[in-house]
Formats: sequence, structure tokens, C-alpha cells
Amino acid sequence: MVVSCSVSSICIFIWLSTSICKLFVDSFVDLSFLFFFSCLKSFSLLLHIILFSRLIERLIGLMHTNFLIYSHLRHVEGK
Repeated sequence: MVVSCSVSSICIFIWLSTSICKLFVDSFVDLSFLFFFSCLKSFSLLLHIILFSRLIERLIGLMHTNFLIYSHLRHVEGK
């Protein structure tokens, strides 16, 4: 009876330890993937911000060029 109880408690202890270890490993893997995708998402967001700012810069440059051409044409027509 004592041996049976001892074996049973050892089995329960092993089962609990492996379950807890599995829980920690699964949590670590989940957090690692979450961190990886978070970094990837941050990088993607940074890339989009850079591309968007370059687009805005080009649009402003185009508007400035158009304004210079327009003002030059107005100046030429005025003479």
C-alpha cells in the first residue's frame, strides 16, 4: 500500500512537473513568436512611415515645381 501510494505520488509529481514545464515552454514559444511578429510589425510600420514621408516629400516638391512654373508663366505673360 505504501509503495503503491509512493509510486502514485511520484507519477503525479512527474505529471505535474512535465505539465508545468510544458506550460512554461509553450508560453515562452508564444511570447517569442509574439515578440518576433511585433518586431516585424514595427519594422513594417517604420517602412510604411518612411515610404509615406517620401511620397509626401515628392508631392510637396511637385507642388513647389508647379508653383514655380505657374509664377514664371504669370511673370512672362505680364511683360
